[in-house]
Amino acid sequence: MKKKIDIEKQLLHPIENKDYRKQLACFNTQKKEIRDLEIQKLDSKLNKLFANTHIFDIYDFKTGAIYFSDEDWELIEKDEIKKIYSETYTAGQYKYILHTNNGVLLRGVHHYYFHVANQKRGGSPTEIQILSWQKHYLDFLNRVFVKLEDYIITNKHNLKLVLSILDHMRDFAIQLCNIQFSMEHDFENCIDTFTHPILVELEHINCMILDLVINNKIDFNTKLQSIQFSIKKISSISEQIISNLIQLKKPDLFRKVIRVHRETDNFWENYIGIKYSVDFLNKEIRFDRKKINLIGVLYGGLELTVLAKILLTQSNVMATVNFINYRKDYLDRVTDTNEMMQLKVNIDNFRNAFNIIVEDNILTGKTIKNITDLFIQNSININKYIILRHPNLNRLPQMAFYDSFMDLDLVERDFVGLIMSSPYTKIKEGTNIYNEFLDELGIFTLSGYKFCKYLYKNGVFEENTEISFIRDFFKEHSC
Repeated sequence: MKKKIDIEKQLLHPIENKDYRKQLACFNTQKKEIRDLEIQKLDSKLNKLFANTHIFDIYDFKTGAIYFSDEDWELIEKDEIKKIYSETYTAGQYKYILHTNNGVLLRGVHHYYFHVANQKRGGSPTEIQILSWQKHYLDFLNRVFVKLEDYIITNKHNLKLVLSILDHMRDFAIQLCNIQFSMEHDFENCIDTFTHPILVELEHINCMILDLVINNKIDFNTKLQSIQFSIKKISSISEQIISNLIQLKKPDLFRKVIRVHRETDNFWENYIGIKYSVDFLNKEIRFDRKKINLIGVLYGGLELTVLAKILLTQSNVMATVNFINYRKDYLDRVTDTNEMMQLKVNIDNFRNAFNIIVEDNILTGKTIKNITDLFIQNSININKYIILRHPNLNRLPQMAFYDSFMDLDLVERDFVGLIMSSPYTKIKEGTNIYNEFLDELGIFTLSGYKFCKYLYKNGVFEENTEISFIRDFFKEHSC
């Protein structure tokens, strides 16, 4: 008989558990030790061109972007891909890179961070903005497509530049997946299998990243051809998806599918956490002859679910990718009033199967509890949860605000993963700045703040955006 998860008592009032702070500190210390060991394992497998290199010297940890020190960037000679990345607007601001205090991030305002620099804070993107974002992405990908024709990888710098192209393809594909799934289900609360060609392409892109970084038998020329082929496919798929989105003429829906920031935007942080989780499940559970459903919580669980499928496949375990999409305000309302939640779902897909929820973060536990209630009301059993990140002590004031704490004993029993640290700032007891739980500098996520800061310094952004908000907040609080 399958074990059914009982998550009814996961939320604890602080009065009921005075030792929660110490318990969480011990929990996180154990997770950090596991994380450090998993990173060491990965570093030992890196391509020989990255010998004696740390994975997070290649990829900036906070943002997930390919990173070059100023010295390494300066010493790259006569590279056609670097020439594209080095392009500027007429006023001298960079299009495709961001300069840090001592290096370069290979993500820029022209495409990767287009929405955060152009979309009104709390508002919806316009049709023109969506079409401009797509055009900028396709222009960039088509230009690097040409440069890859005669490109040769001979050193780690060449390889990093190629990985940066895949990083952009990955971002474009993730956003297109989110748009397509939402459109397929008319933006309703739903759980369903997703098999669209854009998901297949995202899986292929992820596999190419893995091959280039940790497969020492890779044939670089063959892989470059595969990247070119993938660029063609993404370009074609995006034309149809974006065309269908624009035809809806509904700005309020545009905001639901166009995201200005993805917290889980470091491919290798995602990989490390999901690989540990999949390895753990493979040891604990016999998957033979069981139907495996991976159910990613959009938006943060999208790529995590794809990575879980890839890693299970490598273990000869076949899994189906599903996503759950819901309107959080609606979910909270019906949970509070005990109404029956209306959910579009094909129950047969989830019966007699091993169902795994995949999510990026837990903090107060409310999202997980609400989703669990949603499944229970629709007669769907959840067997395990894969969660990427653990909550930190710096957000205990936010948990206290909601009187909501994850039961760590239950987490140890039914949850897998949680070895990566949540990238949030520390806030003081009793504070809730702007009703967004910002710290005294107006910052919520350290990852988001890092690229927003360098976008501001680069100087290309619209007013009333996340970037101008940071500028205005500092001006207001520096007087």
